[in-house]
Amino acid sequence: MKFDQRLTVRAPKEAVDRVLADVPRVASFVPGVEDVKPLGGDDYEGKVRVSLGPMSFRFAGKGEVLRDAAAGTWRLKAHAKDARIGGGVDATIAVQVIAVDASTTDLAIDADVTMLGRIGDMGQPIMRRKAKSMIAEFGKRLQAAATAG
Repeated sequence: MKFDQRLTVRAPKEAVDRVLADVPRVASFVPGVEDVKPLGGDDYEGKVRVSLGPMSFRFAGKGEVLRDAAAGTWRLKAHAKDARIGGGVDATIAVQVIAVDASTTDLAIDADVTMLGRIGDMGQPIMRRKAKSMIAEFGKRLQAAATAG
């Protein structure tokens, strides 16, 4: 499932970049994400809880975050599994951080998410709505952090 979304953060790009540089902190802005820990280099591990309709999942996995601060790009490649149901998720998320003006920053998000196993049988419209709501909440939390000082 591929989707693109754009977030506007009412904060200068420099402030947004400072917040985004702390991967465990910024990961906590995504609803359901917890226990993100660095493994060394660009690698991290963590967990995420997601509810889709009447079902809930708890994924545990690893990811690699590649950053190019000068270009304003971020890329996450992650793989996680829910051992209870034998399913998982593969995700590649690319983010372009764009200064709109001195006090506004846009994030252009391009995601490619593949649900594996029984989870993949769920309807894409449900998954797409959930992804949009998670990104919207992430944007609110990022803005609060970037404007907090």
